[in-house]
Amino acid sequence: GYVKGYPAMGKALAKSGRNITYSCSWPAYLGDNETAKDFGAMVDAGCNLWRNWDDIDNSWDSIVSIMDHWGDYGPTLQKASGPGHWNDMDMILVGDDHYGKMLSIDEAKSQFAIWSICASPLIMSNDLRTVPDEYRKILLNKDVIAVNQDPLGKQGLRLTKKGEHEVWYRELSPLASNVSRVAVALLNKLGNSTATLFVTPTDVGAPAGKSVEAMDLFAQVPLGVLPDNFLEANVPAHGVVMVELAWQN
Repeated sequence: GYVKGYPAMGKALAKSGRNITYSCSWPAYLGDNETAKDFGAMVDAGCNLWRNWDDIDNSWDSIVSIMDHWGDYGPTLQKASGPGHWNDMDMILVGDDHYGKMLSIDEAKSQFAIWSICASPLIMSNDLRTVPDEYRKILLNKDVIAVNQDPLGKQGLRLTKKGEHEVWYRELSPLASNVSRVAVALLNKLGNSTATLFVTPTDVGAPAGKSVEAMDLFAQVPLGVLPDNFLEANVPAHGVVMVELAWQN
């Protein structure tokens, strides 16, 4: 069974003397309720990442269901995650034409952003020879990847209630001893219209009254100081606006 099998495999890998990343599907077999899963036992077994839940398929509905699950169980999953042991939301489908389908550019950005906010492994499932350039640009975005790979290793959370429009955020390692940072994703899950979404920096950890600078991570351009300490953006259908906010302590 899982309780004996995964630790036994972990011990065998450790004895090999090689640097091996151990991916486990242990929690995925234990049902939907993440609060009932013994993640400590998985860490003790040597698991470096684990599939928690349903398999992804090449559709927006599948991606949304996974986002919803991570949002609903965010605090529990955040405690289980950290350097050396990560919750795995499943494959990145950016530019993948599996089953003769492909995510739109906006859908692909949304998946890449929320997977990065949630510190999920970014495991591609593509034929690298045929990834279209516009999708390749997403996959090679160093600023979004830097959020995913942030050395603080703290998984992000959904700030708002589950709904058609959501705000997600992730605390990042400081740029310097006196500069704090957070990544924010404004997500529009609706498929028929652009939405104007907003967040105030104090909602994601900035002290009141601080001057907050923003950078658009997909456009890779600085936005300057937020006027009135208020972030507002027009977010396309099934799309995301992802920014990094920074302020001096």
